[in-house]
Amino acid sequence: MEEKLKRLGDWFTQSQQTVILTGAGVSAESGLSTFRDPQQGFWAKYDPMEMASPEGFARDPHLVWKWYQWRRQQVVQASPNRAHIGIARLQSALGVKLITQNVDGLHQRGGSEQVCQLHGTIMRNHCNSAQCDYSEAVSNTRCELMRCPECDNDWLRPSVVWFGESLDPKVIQFAEAESYQCDLFLSVGTSAQVYPAAGFAQLAKSRGARVVEINPNATALSSRADLVIAHSAAEVFQRLEAQLQLS
Repeated sequence: MEEKLKRLGDWFTQSQQTVILTGAGVSAESGLSTFRDPQQGFWAKYDPMEMASPEGFARDPHLVWKWYQWRRQQVVQASPNRAHIGIARLQSALGVKLITQNVDGLHQRGGSEQVCQLHGTIMRNHCNSAQCDYSEAVSNTRCELMRCPECDNDWLRPSVVWFGESLDPKVIQFAEAESYQCDLFLSVGTSAQVYPAAGFAQLAKSRGARVVEINPNATALSSRADLVIAHSAAEVFQRLEAQLQLS
């Protein structure tokens, strides 16, 4: 690992533009479960993908709302880990661009000011009606499902992208442009299975960028990456901080 970290540190100092893509593995190190993890307690009998779809919300909005309030409570109780903090310091010192698949806001709480959130944020609500643009920050993780206070035509829902929904075209355009222009791309804690995010590393590599994977587990990207560091993101970024003297 020492040799790989040294090489990565050198690549950072040589890079003119670096992009970091993070996935659920980074948040898992703060204790947040992923969709692939077994659900806990009462929620173990429900399919999480059913809870994260327009169809599921239409069938039982109260149930879906309760699940998201439970998830929000987990987010509020979690703390940013050394990966979140290290990435924020890399952004501040080296102008690194950050793209995340995570919706929990831990990157922002860890110090990152510029975060491209591909799948939205769990800490906001918006009106479920496509004809209404009402949006609000979440202020209470124990409140009940309510109608939109602006139009009263539909329910409020979490501002996350559900299965079967399209990502914001402006967000995708930004992420693709940054990946296209970078010369160093890091894929951190992501399974490299969910598109379009999984294609960003391939786009960067097609343009000649060095591609690095940081993940304890092998993924579809591993065989194509220029460097694979099979360790936790928190450990890697804490040691990288020290190596680059960012603390």
